[in-house]
Amino acid sequence: MLTGPVGTGKTALAVAMIEFLKNRNKTVMFVSTNEMARMFGNMYDPIDGREVKRRLKLLVKAMSTVDILVLDDFGTEGGMRGSIRSVRKDMQDSIYDIANARYENQKATIITTNNTLGELQSMYSSKILSRLIPTSHNHNIDFSQLDDVRASVL
Repeated sequence: MLTGPVGTGKTALAVAMIEFLKNRNKTVMFVSTNEMARMFGNMYDPIDGREVKRRLKLLVKAMSTVDILVLDDFGTEGGMRGSIRSVRKDMQDSIYDIANARYENQKATIITTNNTLGELQSMYSSKILSRLIPTSHNHNIDFSQLDDVRASVL
């Protein structure tokens, strides 16, 4: 898990990691959880809902079976600081199914997040987080002491 403020390079490191692993015959997948949340919101659309549901079903299956999965910006689907809320039940159910399948099959999951553990606990059930969030500090990289590299470009 890569944690810390925005713009500190968490996503860039995750992308570098999957590029390295992809070149070693591992299947990889990069998913923005914010975009996934949008799909869940659109699956009840009277015009496009059926197609969105079909795509979500394929997405969940792929996320469950790929060797390396990156969940980018995990937690943004539950809001930003000051407006944290529980993630919608249908998305939590799918994330649980994905996390459970990955845990049972010992598949690697890389998470990038701007949220604290306490914020994530406000968004997701403990069953999900126990399968996704590493308890060993050796599996966490904290970017909190780094500066926003994007802000320095402006």
